[in-house]
Amino acid sequence: MLIIDLENEEKTFTEVDEAVEFCEKEFGYKGSMWDAVKRKCNLNQLCELLREDEICAWIHP
Repeated sequence: MLIIDLENEEKTFTEVDEAVEFCEKEFGYKGSMWDAVKRKCNLNQLCELLREDEICAWIHP
């Protein structure tokens, strides 16, 4: 499960597609680079990408 810590709440995701859709809306990710990332990533990789952008995220087993 991917957990993203926002200012006033936490969002949890068990499916990559749901997490990707949320990130597009919440953080404005878009473009050809993002399209390539989202086609090939899993929750762990998405978590690392968010952390690189200084977004508080972690994986909970």
